[in-house]
This record gives sequence, C-alpha cells and structure tokens, in this order.
Amino acid sequence: MQKGFIDSVLGTKILIIAIVISLIVLLFMLICVELPFCPLNPGQAVYAVNYLDVINTPYTVASILTNATVEGKPIMTHMYEAFIRGGMDPAKKERLGIEMSRFLGEYDLNYYEISLETDGEDMPILQSGSLQKCGSGLQGVCVQEVSGGFSGGVLMGSCNAGKVEIEGGSNSCSRSFAEARKVCCTAASEEDYNKWLDVKYDRPEKERIGVVKCGPLEKGICSGGGCGSTIRLPEYEDACKLANNGKAPYCCSIDPEVLEIQGKIAEAKIPMFYKDRTGYVKVTTSD
Repeated sequence: MQKGFIDSVLGTKILIIAIVISLIVLLFMLICVELPFCPLNPGQAVYAVNYLDVINTPYTVASILTNATVEGKPIMTHMYEAFIRGGMDPAKKERLGIEMSRFLGEYDLNYYEISLETDGEDMPILQSGSLQKCGSGLQGVCVQEVSGGFSGGVLMGSCNAGKVEIEGGSNSCSRSFAEARKVCCTAASEEDYNKWLDVKYDRPEKERIGVVKCGPLEKGICSGGGCGSTIRLPEYEDACKLANNGKAPYCCSIDPEVLEIQGKIAEAKIPMFYKDRTGYVKVTTSD
C-alpha cells in the first residue's frame, strides 16, 4: 500500500514538473518575440506550437496565416489590399511568396498552394510541390520537361504522353537552381496531342507514344521516364506495362481530383468582404 502511494505521488510530481516546464517555455516564447534581439520572429512561436496539425489540415495553415506578419503588416492585410484593388503588384507578390515559403517550407507537405480568389478568378500567391499551376488562367500544370521530347527513343513531347505545352504567361513555372527545367502543360485529346507533336517536332518518321488512360476515373496517362513533378499512381500501372510495348510504364496524373479521390488533398477558405464584394484566401494542402 505504501509503495503504491509513493508511486502515485511520484507520478503526480513528474506531471506537475512537466506542466511547469511547458508553461515556462511558452512564457519564454511569448516574452522573447517582443524583444528586438529575440532569435524567433512573432510568427515562429505560432508555427512551432501548430506543427503537428499543419501536416494534416489546411485549416491550421490558414490559421497560421492570420497570425503571421510580413513587411510589418499581417499577411491578411496584404490580402485585403489585393482584394480591394483587384490584384497585387508582381514584385510584391513575389516578396510575399518568398516570406511565406520560409515557414511553410519547414512543414513536410507534398503540395501547398495559397491563392486569392476574387471576382471568380484565382490569383496564385504561393505554390510549392507537385501540381504547381501555370498559364494565364491557371489552366496548366508545371511538368518536368522531357529533354528533346524523346524518352527511350520514342517521341512523347516536352510534356510527356497526352499533354501539350502552353505559355505560362505571368504564372510561369518557377524552379530552384537544383531542379530540372519545368514547362507549362495541359492535358489534350489524342488528336490534339498528335497535331501538336507534328507542329512542334515535325518528325513524322519517328515512333510516337500512344495515349493510354489509367488511374481512378481515367484521370492518369501512361507515361515514359517516370512521373517527375506530377502524381504517380503505382497501383494502376499494370495496364501501362502492357501498352505501348512497355515504353510508358508509369501511370501519371496532373489532375488534382486524383488526390481528392484518394483523400490526400484538402482546401480551406478565409472569406473577405468589401462593400458588395466577397473574396477568399484559399489554402490547399496535400500531405
């Protein structure tokens, strides 16, 4: 009886010590961010506390954005200014994206996108990971370029099988120094795809890849050389290995609906109101 009582008291003391230490750490963070020489910036305290939630839901990322500060102003103030003006200066959008990527890059997210939805149009602020959108109307996706348009001696085009290259415009594909070159691509019918190959490469004598659909709801295309920066669907690749004499064995998709079907992507919206207009800060993540 006495031993059980001692164990119970010891356990209670350990719990109290752990709570006290947690409170001291939290208090230190709250005091530190108010000091000019603090190694943390005001947002980092919030990011550290919310880390475990961020990899599971875009709602926590949205919550973090409402607490973070860039260039001396809350991020939401920048968003409201862009919403009211109907757009954001490209240089400012780039600076804002760089600052936000500094903390979002710390989280192990397969893909994240922050955009401003105003008057029915999406304006991307920051994108990273697979499925980076591109094109004047965000109708394309950035795809790792097939060098020379050939893979395994077969003509596929710069975008790989079943996709055509389009102009990225103001939403062109960005990449780090170490990344392979990416081009802006969109899915096309087999007829349009082959017409594009004829115009771009003018190599009718060369063997070319056939467009074979794969994946859930046929949202993927059997591709050669790997999926690069697009979504790979390995569970659907048996059919691809039988098509095109095995020269396009990978099932790849540029359709985000694939991630929605698999329950791997989610979206959160923060509403904004100005006079009779409604806009949203949209946060999309995939872990």
